Amino acid sequence: MTLEYQKFVNHIIYEIYLLPVHQRTTSSILHIVHEKQQEIGKNTFFKSGCDYIAFAQIIDHLLQQTDLYQDKHAWYCPLWKGVNPSNRKTFRLDHTVISHENKQVRFRKFFVECSSHALEDYARKAILCSEHMFQAKPTSVEYVNLTTGEHHILNVA
Repeated sequence: MTLEYQKFVNHIIYEIYLLPVHQRTTSSILHIVHEKQQEIGKNTFFKSGCDYIAFAQIIDHLLQQTDLYQDKHAWYCPLWKGVNPSNRKTFRLDHTVISHENKQVRFRKFFVECSSHALEDYARKAILCSEHMFQAKPTSVEYVNLTTGEHHILNVA
């Protein structure tokens, strides 16, 4: 179920960032959620009452982050492929919001559920991506846990 929720959230975030900044509102987010829900069919997620509660919680936490979408210098990166210069291995950074303003670089990702290993992997890839794109480490690497509503800033030093 978590993978389906994550795909759904990734699509919602993508759609939000297609909108002009002044249109990224609670009502527009709810409209995007409704449209996507209609597109995939309501029965996809909801097998029991607990599924409804989990979904409502995820969407509620997403809506609480609405102010994060107001950054006019941010964009949604569905996929970035790069090569780690230290070991020449390729890597992928996906479904990440990147912001760059006044030499401040911020990476933000929304997770439905995530292990500590996956978070470390995300931070490492965000740093590599930032070093390639901006020739510097990011100012911050953040993630939002949409299951709990927690917003974390990872140490990138």
